[in-house]
Amino acid sequence: MYVHRAESGHALVAGLAAVLAEPPDDPFVPDLIAVPTQGIERWLAQQLSHHLGAGTGRLPGWCRQHREFAVMSAGQDGICPECTDGRLQDVSASGIDTPDPWWQCDNCQTKFADPEGREPVHR
Repeated sequence: MYVHRAESGHALVAGLAAVLAEPPDDPFVPDLIAVPTQGIERWLAQQLSHHLGAGTGRLPGWCRQHREFAVMSAGQDGICPECTDGRLQDVSASGIDTPDPWWQCDNCQTKFADPEGREPVHR
């Protein structure tokens, strides 16, 4: 484990972004970043998005990676990453091909296209 310290958080962000930009040897081993509060967590995520941003080509940016993983793991588009709980796993395993609005979490504002081609609906 490595501990990095500085008087200002801004001084640490560029170094952390450089570490996270390098792909790990084992992609299933998570990088752990400890912060004291959720406010600092949000600030750090925003600062890292400025440094890491969108990847080359069609690679996702820093803040989209969790959503991209949720979409890939379910094999569907338009799924809220907060909805990837037991409901999603059960439905995904059942072989349903079209996402339904009830897949959304209560706080989600994701649009879902109607399977018959009508306008997207909001929950």
